[in-house]
Amino acid sequence: MSHYRSRMPALRSIVVISLALLICVANGFAACDDETGQTGLIMIESAIVKLIDSVNVPAELPGVLTHLQLREGEMVKQGERVASIKSDELALKLKRARIENLISRSTADNDIDVRFAEKSLEVSAARVARSMDSNQRVSGVVPAARIQEQQLEAHRDRLRVEQATRDQEIASMKVELTALDVQLSELLKDKSSICAPIDGMVVSVEAKPGEWVEPGDTIVRIVRIDRLKIEGSVPASVASQIRIGDKATAVVDQAWLRDTRFKGHVVFINPEANPVNSNVKVWIEIENSNLKLIPGLEATLTVESNRN
Repeated sequence: MSHYRSRMPALRSIVVISLALLICVANGFAACDDETGQTGLIMIESAIVKLIDSVNVPAELPGVLTHLQLREGEMVKQGERVASIKSDELALKLKRARIENLISRSTADNDIDVRFAEKSLEVSAARVARSMDSNQRVSGVVPAARIQEQQLEAHRDRLRVEQATRDQEIASMKVELTALDVQLSELLKDKSSICAPIDGMVVSVEAKPGEWVEPGDTIVRIVRIDRLKIEGSVPASVASQIRIGDKATAVVDQAWLRDTRFKGHVVFINPEANPVNSNVKVWIEIENSNLKLIPGLEATLTVESNRN
């Protein structure tokens, strides 16, 4: 009898600890510390597997849809063309813009008018100088009216130099303007190709080849499933023990996944608590390279909390 009495305190301790763990589990989490109290395991139940990236890929230009041959379930790479807008008119506009740019460059490089105006000014200015020199030697040998005509001609040639120089500057500006037209035409041509913005799986095809689409119309929906997040919630007091970067393991209670442990790390801890229950959302990201894990399933998370 004394033997049983000596074991009663230990048994009571075990019962108290077990009840505490059951209360934690009932609340959706459990936290266990090591002997030092510095590192512990925090269990988060009823966490939900969710997508990180999900994109409705839109058309950016109005037009007839072509080259859409994808089906639901196909994998695509970022930058891969998934569809096209008919772009014959855009191709012609691009060609025209490039030709106009070449013409403007040729005009800007042509300085014949400037050189001719400068030479004309040189001749007319020399003519005025000779007439003035002649009158200094022999007064009145060149009539004043003639000198005025020569001065007017020289002034006109000087203005022609200014005009030719300004015309060449404007031609240089037109080179930049037509270059912008080329860039705009190239941009519009590129937008006629609808490309996947992320790596992922096509889960919905919303249009068909031959249909007219408007900017913003969804063509396909792509989701990334090789990397997922698992979102759970813990009381604020427990969230304070978790840090960004803490290692985590996820287990899903499904027959085909019972022997699989998904490794990841904490990437987000909501700075706001739920005002109803004081819980805080915590996200981890995991690799799903074998594509076994499916968004929407429930998972149990174990976070290795390091509170040093």
